[in-house]
Amino acid sequence: HVEGEVVVRRGALAIDLLATYGLLSGSGDGTFQPEGTLTRAQLCALLAQALNCDTASVRESAFSDVSLEAWYGPAVNALAQMGLVSGAGDGTFRPDEPVNHEQFFSIMGRLERVTRESEEQLAAAENAAKQKQKE
Repeated sequence: HVEGEVVVRRGALAIDLLATYGLLSGSGDGTFQPEGTLTRAQLCALLAQALNCDTASVRESAFSDVSLEAWYGPAVNALAQMGLVSGAGDGTFRPDEPVNHEQFFSIMGRLERVTRESEEQLAAAENAAKQKQKE
């Protein structure tokens, strides 16, 4: 470390930007811990926030180990309703387990599919509205 040198951790600017928009909030003790492990619950909370999911409309949990009272419960279940997460196959979600690469990319692939389908539906609705205006 050279005196006067500014050291910026890899990703710090992106983390600050996401925090500014309320997409990241840290670990609750005033730190972010970028080298820490990302849990399944944390990923769901992050995605639900980024996607502006309607978590308030979630009325019941799809998973026996995810309470709607938990800080991540509505987010996990909102993403499950969207088809982005599906749990462990035994009725559980295992929210405290780390997200592995396979799970992360599976969720991102589902997100891409859902986004593409939504865009196609919007385009079809816009085309239908334009056709009605011509009539």
